Amino acid sequence: MKKLVLVFCLLFFSLINTYAQDIVLFSEEHKPFQYFDKGNKVAGFGVDLIKEIFDEAGISIKGDIIDIWPWSRAYHMALYNKNTAVFMTVRIPEREHLFKWVGPLASRSMWLFKLKKREDINLKNLEDVKSYKVAGYRNSADTAYMESLGIKVEVLSSQKLLIEMLLAERVDLVPSLELTMVASLQDKAMALDIVEKAILLDNKYSYFLALNRETDDSIVARLQTALDAIKQRGDYRRLREKYLK
Repeated sequence: MKKLVLVFCLLFFSLINTYAQDIVLFSEEHKPFQYFDKGNKVAGFGVDLIKEIFDEAGISIKGDIIDIWPWSRAYHMALYNKNTAVFMTVRIPEREHLFKWVGPLASRSMWLFKLKKREDINLKNLEDVKSYKVAGYRNSADTAYMESLGIKVEVLSSQKLLIEMLLAERVDLVPSLELTMVASLQDKAMALDIVEKAILLDNKYSYFLALNRETDDSIVARLQTALDAIKQRGDYRRLREKYLK
């Protein structure tokens, strides 16, 4: 009997400890999903959604802080450190075994953009992209995909820098979500029609929360259940419409 009580106690405290684990969260600046608002606070659809998921699941975000870093650094922190996670992460086959996944958080249609005045850039297919100077950012799914197609990519550190390079005419084409491009141009008080979509790069995958492989399966399951519940009762749509009109 004493042994049974001891086993029960060990299991009980182990369960409490598992659920009490704080998860360190990382992301990148990628408006309108994650960005710094006028008060220099982290805001955005992705931020609000992730916080609601963790609150629903009863799992703590360490320090109640989401660290915004360059994508490559954020990605590697979640890849190599226990009790960490990164979002919005594109769930592609090459990454499948590297993380544990919760999602999808959002759909994703990635376009290659050009300056509208560049009438010399006419793309009929992705093979044509090889004739132009293309930029991408480090450790992104877009860069990996373009490189897999044999496209030479100038690798930069952030999505924000990509758009600045395009506007400065230092590159011909850059990958971006339409919403991200619109938000970036609005921030610069620039006309939205200064750029245009040249060709669809990829729309096969979605954005997920990627958790370090050592994360307990019970935590992953609770987070997924929380996301599913948020979607079912309409809260996901409410959050999305706030930022992505």
